[in-house]
Amino acid sequence: MKKNICPKCSSKKIVIIPEDRTSNFIYTGKTNLQIVRTTLYICSECGYTEYYVRDKKQLEKICNKFS
Repeated sequence: MKKNICPKCSSKKIVIIPEDRTSNFIYTGKTNLQIVRTTLYICSECGYTEYYVRDKKQLEKICNKFS
């Protein structure tokens, strides 16, 4: 969706919600809750959505925890 086309329905009607308006909560420990800033892409035709983590340090923490 980063190329402004939906991989599900091929629509080019993509809404992008910037990272300063979205966040996800991910547990990085047994009780540690971390807010991860994401950019959200939404297809306005079929509703398909994708989130992208923008901060490489946060992405590394997530990969270390879950891989």
